[in-house]
Amino acid sequence: MESLKLAVTGHRRLPHAQSIWVKAELRSWLARAVDKAGVDQITVISGMALGVDTWWAEIALDVGVTLHAYIPFEHQHGWTQVDGGKWLKLHDRAWIESQRDRHGLILDQADVVLDCSTSFGSGLQTPGALLHHRSKCMVRDCHYLGAVWNRRPRGGTTQCLKYSLAMGRRTYCI
Repeated sequence: MESLKLAVTGHRRLPHAQSIWVKAELRSWLARAVDKAGVDQITVISGMALGVDTWWAEIALDVGVTLHAYIPFEHQHGWTQVDGGKWLKLHDRAWIESQRDRHGLILDQADVVLDCSTSFGSGLQTPGALLHHRSKCMVRDCHYLGAVWNRRPRGGTTQCLKYSLAMGRRTYCI
């Protein structure tokens, strides 16, 4: 069985008008892939961050393709008040309750939830390092990377895009 894996990286915060356009463009890109791929299965890979990653996962669920959720931190899915540790602190600081609930619902519906921190290896597991490692895992496993990129020279989206190009992945900039 042949499959096609599409991943997306992008920014967390976009102005409302841009977010409407980006969501439509992501949906269109996925529809074109489904129509033209000639494969048995389409898999969407989402890094599950706020913004673009979340929209990409929701589009996959809406369209009915396979969703792989790549999470950067241990306990990001199925955490409890006792065992969440660092993730809880980051999660609660960064996300409001409705976003946490939305995130949990997406993870519950994903076909695969991959904790990328388990493949990090030794070394200092800082939040930033784990986020970059999650992006590398996404690029490693995809055939195409969509990038919602604002052309800033720094940041996670830029680093993911650079890694994708260095790895020779076909990249679609939105």
